[in-house]
Amino acid sequence: MNIKIIIQEKIQKSFIKQGMEEYEKRLSKYCKINYIPLKKLEDLNKYIKEKTYFIMVRSGEKMISSECFAQKFQKWGLTGKSDIIFFITSQDVFFQPAHDYLSITSMDVDMELTTLILYEQIYRAFTILHHLPYHK
Repeated sequence: MNIKIIIQEKIQKSFIKQGMEEYEKRLSKYCKINYIPLKKLEDLNKYIKEKTYFIMVRSGEKMISSECFAQKFQKWGLTGKSDIIFFITSQDVFFQPAHDYLSITSMDVDMELTTLILYEQIYRAFTILHHLPYHK
């Protein structure tokens, strides 16, 4: 499974970069995960292919439990789509219909921090699916 997390800005905060690197290491046994800073909104089209499952992440969408998120990963893996894109955006940006919509929190959170939280939740989903204790 290939996962891309796309946001409309470049990660600047070093603690966010360090956290992302840690989760990339942890996730390497389950999937390939990449963060992509988007220069122009129109560039998003080049990442969405026929075999891409596109999830828009923004405030105001449905929130789900970690267990439900893990079940979604299992379902997404069965769709025949080999790539999953999480596009983190602000509420007022409209792009195109997504396969799914997700909100990390009901509070307004910085895009960089949202990215790190999403990495953590993806890792948590894989540990749930593999029946592993989270802190291993």
